[in-house]
Amino acid sequence: MCLCSMNVNAQTGISLEEAISLALKNNPQMHIADLEILGKNEAVKTAYDLPKTNFQYMGGQYNSVNWDNQMMATQNMSFPGVYAQQKKWLKENILLSETNKLLTEKELKLLIRTAYLDIQYFNSKGKILQKLDTLFLKFKVASELKYKTGESNLLEKTTADLLWSEHKQLIMSNNLNLLPAYQHLRNILVRTKNENFIIRDSLLLKISSPNFGILNPNFEKHPLLKISKKQLELSALALRIDKSKLYPDFTFGYFNQSLSGWQTSKTRQDKYYGSNYKFQGLMLGAAVPLFSKSFKSKIKVAQIQTEIAQQNVDLQLSKMQSQFYSAYYDYIKNDSLLMFYEKTAIPHSELIIQQSQKAYQNGAISYFEYSQALTKSIHTQLAYIDAIYQHNLSIYKLMYIEE
Repeated sequence: MCLCSMNVNAQTGISLEEAISLALKNNPQMHIADLEILGKNEAVKTAYDLPKTNFQYMGGQYNSVNWDNQMMATQNMSFPGVYAQQKKWLKENILLSETNKLLTEKELKLLIRTAYLDIQYFNSKGKILQKLDTLFLKFKVASELKYKTGESNLLEKTTADLLWSEHKQLIMSNNLNLLPAYQHLRNILVRTKNENFIIRDSLLLKISSPNFGILNPNFEKHPLLKISKKQLELSALALRIDKSKLYPDFTFGYFNQSLSGWQTSKTRQDKYYGSNYKFQGLMLGAAVPLFSKSFKSKIKVAQIQTEIAQQNVDLQLSKMQSQFYSAYYDYIKNDSLLMFYEKTAIPHSELIIQQSQKAYQNGAISYFEYSQALTKSIHTQLAYIDAIYQHNLSIYKLMYIEE
């Protein structure tokens, strides 16, 4: 099926805003971002990741010839400050994932706008080519008639045939370019191959430029910079976690055991205790990093990572500034070029087509001059479509940064 500009209006299409809304709702990237946030929220519960409780049983003649038994439970844990820092780090990771989702939304919006723009471009190009096809066909028919009546030679007829054939090839090529453009949009919107849909605003029109805050663009609001800053905060928190691991770890324990035999009781009397009587007690231990070289090396690595994260913030800001002003100057250039086409080139192109057609019919100009006039007009009108495309694209790029 050929999705060209002539059959788009036969169906109810999807607007750009509807396409953006559908993409934000259905695109797998958004689902992945939501799952990542959900996972990071669950991960907060792992902040107090105490090691498994250790249970031990011992039975044998460890006290006398009698058979005794012992049960012991111990629990290791890090310094409490470690868990507090880990919880902060995990909570900041949630904010990082939420900011990543905002970035995904921005990137999807730019992707949808560009895909929509591509279809509008090929539709508009197809409309112009179809309009000019009528002129080439008239030229072809007229040259054939003149050749039959002996008013022209074979060269004129062949030239007209070639121009018409080349123009038909341009139309076919444009229609073929339209198919993958629709497929690209369909993929972003997660539409099936068999689902036939079109865009509502099928033709390319110059969009108005919003206020981009050129004098003082606010890059701080952009998710890319927020992500870099959040990564810096996470690096600083990771450094605190590594430093807190220099504090001692603790071990708490409880034991319950039998000591079969004669024992002196609290009343200072000798008493026989069998294996059924249990003696109990508590244990407390601390593990200190006597060999702290590896810990200090980890801290040094964390400090370096923090410095790298700071450099990345500065680098990201520099990139965004460069990207913004590059897009802005492209917008200024494209806006100026578009103004030239609207005020000068397109009116002149239409005039050239009208006057050259009349002049050729009246025999005032040769077929060669007429074909040159048509070719020049095609070039101008297609270049006008290119100018609108580049103008709108530069605005979409600015919206990606400033919106």
